[in-house]
Amino acid sequence: MFDAFVTLFSQADWIFFVLFALGLGLFITKIFVENKLLLAITGIFITICAITERCAVGNNNSTQIFFYIVYIILLIAVVYAIVKLSFEIASANKIRKKMAKVKGNNVPLTPEGNPDYSFLKGKVGMVVSDLKPTGKVEIQGAIYEVSSISDYISAGCVVKVVKVMASRVFVEKQ
Repeated sequence: MFDAFVTLFSQADWIFFVLFALGLGLFITKIFVENKLLLAITGIFITICAITERCAVGNNNSTQIFFYIVYIILLIAVVYAIVKLSFEIASANKIRKKMAKVKGNNVPLTPEGNPDYSFLKGKVGMVVSDLKPTGKVEIQGAIYEVSSISDYISAGCVVKVVKVMASRVFVEKQ
């Protein structure tokens, strides 16, 4: 069993290594690309070609061929899992935004450290205090200081966030 693993790579020629690296590369690339099915099928096909080439060149019995297939599948699975996990950890750290409490609400911060209210754009809320043109609006259970695009909106009206400039939120009557 271990003999097959040793002979898989030690007695292989350059064509096997090129095909194997290409198949492995396609599996790894599929993590980063949207059209995953085509890459996966191509990676499987090229890996099968690598195994076939290895078995055709070498003087192998059926047990060795079986273990070649098992070892290559395990090796690709382990490398794929390591790369995918590393990519997901890196993406999670990159995407995670810093948050700050601004007037009682958790608000994401821009890279410069300023409050970023852009997540409110398009949201609908209820006016809590008259907008003359500034006042308070409840959006998804949180109260925000906003400005009206029109002159006056009375409490109880439904408004929609239409624009966010810097840390100012602008609404209009729905």
